[in-house]
Amino acid sequence: MVTVPLLGLGKKLMLVIFLNSEFDKTKPQLSAILAAAVLIIGNKAYNEHRWEEAALQLGRYIAIYQNDVKVLLKYANAQINVRP
Repeated sequence: MVTVPLLGLGKKLMLVIFLNSEFDKTKPQLSAILAAAVLIIGNKAYNEHRWEEAALQLGRYIAIYQNDVKVLLKYANAQINVRP
């Protein structure tokens, strides 16, 4: 079992993934679920100008869907707005 903490939406969300041979066929679906969750959190952070959180979560989404240009542009903008 792997637990992935996702912060956002004013509370902590936990995504629990059970990994064993029975569930090998569901790994693509699990990636899609994780991507959807981090996209929601990333977009919320982006809209609230919380740049570090937005960059982190949108980056997680991009790791799964590299060709989503709209999210790539948001990710780049969030990265630019992160203060050093």
